Amino acid sequence: MVLWGLSFIAIEIGLREVSPWQMVLLRYLPAAAIFAVMLLVKAIRGQLHFTLRMTLELLIAGLFMVSLYNLSLNTGLSMLPASLGALVIALNPAMITIVAMLFLRERPRPRTWIGLVLALAGLVFVVFARYGTPELRAQNLLGMVITLGAPLSIGLYTSVIRNTAPKLGAVGATVSAITVGSLPLVFFIGPELLQVVSTMSSELFWSLMFLSLGCTVYGFVMWGYVLKRVEASTAGMFIYLVPLIAALGSYFMLDEPLDLPLLLGGTITVIGVAISTGLATRIWQTIRRA
Repeated sequence: MVLWGLSFIAIEIGLREVSPWQMVLLRYLPAAAIFAVMLLVKAIRGQLHFTLRMTLELLIAGLFMVSLYNLSLNTGLSMLPASLGALVIALNPAMITIVAMLFLRERPRPRTWIGLVLALAGLVFVVFARYGTPELRAQNLLGMVITLGAPLSIGLYTSVIRNTAPKLGAVGATVSAITVGSLPLVFFIGPELLQVVSTMSSELFWSLMFLSLGCTVYGFVMWGYVLKRVEASTAGMFIYLVPLIAALGSYFMLDEPLDLPLLLGGTITVIGVAISTGLATRIWQTIRRA
């Protein structure tokens, strides 16, 4: 959670030198190469068996996870403070719940929509309470709308991969999806990207290493490892730490304000997500039993 919280700071730093799409390429191509080696070892050991259906599911899920998620996030963060962008990403659990319900043609519960509306209201509150000029409000609202594509992509990724994950395991499914979903990125390697690589600053280099090796390779592998040993509902509670870590990191490393609008709006957003996913209900029932 610490790595994923600080990833917003690393992205903000990287976007000072490269475009949102170049950030996707430079982050995921090295990670996909490492994951491909891991999959090759599993294949040699006879531990990996893909059917055509599984491969197509992994490709679609990987495109949602790698391209759409990160392009939305990076583009949005080019217009937003890292702390506010992290609050938008805090909608991930709620969006996963809603997309899964729609994908499975289930009727979402009223609390799901009420929680989502409350979470979005918290985000809008931050913008209107913090920024006084119409221009800044418009820029941040547009940035939030673009960034919302990231939670939507996570929801779609989760829904598509739900059949594959039990067969490959949490780590295997994630590693496979990122590897297969990153394959189309190879076709975007060109002179411009190679020029960026040859002239990048040390600041950009270390930001990319942190994002690629730390947040992607280590982060996703360890998350899968945790999900094998801890109930998903319990592990998922730690995701709520990400916006807090991002806000603190942005304050100390990017000099972004840690003000009352952010704290109050962030609290409203997190409460809304907790209501939407049913976490608030589980906490209340636990308190009553105690």
